[in-house]
Amino acid sequence: MKDVCHRELEFAEVVQGINTKLSKVYSELSDSKYQSVLLTSSGTGAVEAMLSTFIPKDSITLVIDNGVYGARMERMLELSNRRHKILKFDWKKQIDVGLIDKKLKECKEIENLVLVHHETTTGRLNQLFEIGKICKEHNVKIFLDAVSSFGAERILAEDINLAALAATANKCLHGAPGISFVIAHPNVWSNTQAEPSTVYFNLFDYHRSQYSDGFSPFTPA
Repeated sequence: MKDVCHRELEFAEVVQGINTKLSKVYSELSDSKYQSVLLTSSGTGAVEAMLSTFIPKDSITLVIDNGVYGARMERMLELSNRRHKILKFDWKKQIDVGLIDKKLKECKEIENLVLVHHETTTGRLNQLFEIGKICKEHNVKIFLDAVSSFGAERILAEDINLAALAATANKCLHGAPGISFVIAHPNVWSNTQAEPSTVYFNLFDYHRSQYSDGFSPFTPA
């Protein structure tokens, strides 16, 4: 294994090369010009970075909770002081998509929905396309935990109002643990109204840095 310093040009070229390739895993993402940033964290770190960077504090988010990872995202929103509502489902049963539609009709103020694609607590693959269709109809953005699905399950983009997804290298991509990433729509990256809650996980800083010179704003873990 070659030892490369994280501040050498060779390392920066690797980062930029990976970012170029990640969105091409799905043609829907590359066709719509989604862009990724790399992080040194677990998948949970990428999910928290996504939620705490991109979701405005004054917007209302609907959390779909049908397992440990849905509940974890609710806690992330709670601790970052983001307004949210919770829709809980029995872990042993499929999500009732009709109840999501009903909730969005009742609560017109909901702007975002957070969902786990593959809820590994129970091994359940949630109905992303059906839920995404409803979100598209209600103009609600989806923020997706794709940690255990990216690279294995089909993921659409603008057709399901996908704002951003978080994933990791060491699941379906069979890569090294400790490397994760967030992929987001161009409109999300250009949103000047966003209010990131952290310094280290401010994805806008990563995006500016990795797309200018290929380096990260902090020393990779």
